[in-house]
Amino acid sequence: MAARTLTPEKLQQTVDLFVIHGSKTAAARAAKIPNTTYNSRYYEAVMRGYTPSPGALTQDSVSSNDLRAQIENLKEQLASRQTHVEIAPVVIKPHYTVRTDQGSNEKIRICAIGDAHDSPKIPNKQRFEWIGAHIKATKPDIVVQIGDFLTLDSLNNHEPNETFAGRLKPTFQADISSFIEALGAMDIKGPELHCTLGNHEQRLFAYENNHPEVYGMMQLELQGAFEKFGWTFSPYKFIQKYGGVGFTHSATNSMGKAYGGKNSENSIANDALFDLVIGHSHRRRLVRVPKIGDDNNLAVLNLGCALPDGYVESYARHSSTGWSFGIYDLTIQHGGLQSESFIPMAELGEVYGKVARRPLKKRLKPSDNNLMDN
Repeated sequence: MAARTLTPEKLQQTVDLFVIHGSKTAAARAAKIPNTTYNSRYYEAVMRGYTPSPGALTQDSVSSNDLRAQIENLKEQLASRQTHVEIAPVVIKPHYTVRTDQGSNEKIRICAIGDAHDSPKIPNKQRFEWIGAHIKATKPDIVVQIGDFLTLDSLNNHEPNETFAGRLKPTFQADISSFIEALGAMDIKGPELHCTLGNHEQRLFAYENNHPEVYGMMQLELQGAFEKFGWTFSPYKFIQKYGGVGFTHSATNSMGKAYGGKNSENSIANDALFDLVIGHSHRRRLVRVPKIGDDNNLAVLNLGCALPDGYVESYARHSSTGWSFGIYDLTIQHGGLQSESFIPMAELGEVYGKVARRPLKKRLKPSDNNLMDN
């Protein structure tokens, strides 16, 4: 129902009643209308320039000077309420850089490193020294670490802090210090260095989201560690492209969830539009799916992991993991993955270190520090 338009007579009466009775409450009572209705009419009358009539001003209630002062004051209040205030949006600068090269005839050589899971629980950093030595020897154009570079057990919400296991978790600063030591052990100079963050790094961003009082502080710690050694990084689930080939920690489906199962690489290849290099499962696997068109197949490569040879995390110690330990040398050209060469972690140790190769079937436990330190 449309609002009724007040007549000039009603508006004039509204102003006069206020003068005669000395208050809005009394004026509303005299007009036999609710206070809210009277107030609305009074504000409208004032804004439209109505002033008390001469007859109302002769009443012994409020002096004309006082009344005019009140009217002017009300006008100022109304004007201030109608002032539009623009609030500048808060913009958080992203702590990463991205590169999205398209396919070309240029040959790009990439050293690709799977899930490394650096942690204070694995104090020996020799594997990072071996990887760094391999990169110095082979001189790739780009080094890509596929995410879960560090475990961040300090922010592991699977082990509540009040439990016994939770009390054994490292501090966040211990996690970052260990990571800085690992990056320093690699000592890489020359090629472009990039990390596609994984679900374990995402623990940091999730924690900050749930604890806004520290938002940005932990990100800066991680960013500082990367920048100290010349690394850039892109967000979890983001697909970083080099030469038309995508790199991401774990490909996600239409629901934003990571593809799972033993044959997840096949599902990814069926859905993907370009070659993909992924990690996450710790199981190395190359799948090429036939396609119709000039590019008659599409490749999905899972890098496995870059943990110490045979090391299995506690959550998977009694399962059939099928984990693979090592790194890949890749060649990208013509918009696709042209070649891939897997270098086992044990072989890296033989070539670049003094540790003898151990049988791949022998698994290390997190408590086997004597084996880690050899």
